[in-house]
Amino acid sequence: QSESAGEPAGAQGPSILPGAPADDPQPPDFVLDDLLPRLLALYPRALPLERWQELADVPPALLPVAALADRGVGVAVPLRHRGRLAGLWVLARRPGGRPYADAELRALERMARDAAPALATALAKDAE
Repeated sequence: QSESAGEPAGAQGPSILPGAPADDPQPPDFVLDDLLPRLLALYPRALPLERWQELADVPPALLPVAALADRGVGVAVPLRHRGRLAGLWVLARRPGGRPYADAELRALERMARDAAPALATALAKDAE
């Protein structure tokens, strides 16, 4: 996000959802029912929100995640551990609308696989 601090308003790329403008400081409505975390726990790939140009491009079960695109999120990466969702990384869109390459998405997926067990362990310690 710091890379795009000097970008003019609206330079974050097209919005796929109607709603508040990108400079609105309010967080998006991100409905977390029981189903969405289970779906994200099953989803092994990075979610390239920046590539979803229309709502028809979004896998139907992941529509709540698409709301993050209006807040400047370019990619979301589920962190999974033992079949459960441990966390969700979000990466800002790049300045000028340059998308993340497939190789970068694969690298993020590898990083998520490596980081998820440590995150799950830390969360378990916090719960004790």
